Amino acid sequence: LQYKRDLKTSEAASSSQKDLMHFTLDVAEALTKVNKAYARKSRGRVSVTANTETSRRRVRRPEPTKLFSDLS
Repeated sequence: LQYKRDLKTSEAASSSQKDLMHFTLDVAEALTKVNKAYARKSRGRVSVTANTETSRRRVRRPEPTKLFSDLS
């Protein structure tokens, strides 16, 4: 009821009003996220402490055979 009263006093559009289930779920989700540390996406290069062996790709190059000038 307080949610509906607040919507009326704030003069929000009626289309922005959530039903009771969505409102309750949003409140519950916000309460579960309180005081939790969020994992931040790292930017830039991988740190030195990361396992560099798995992060490096092995480059495959063609084997040197004969040069074209040696074919004649």
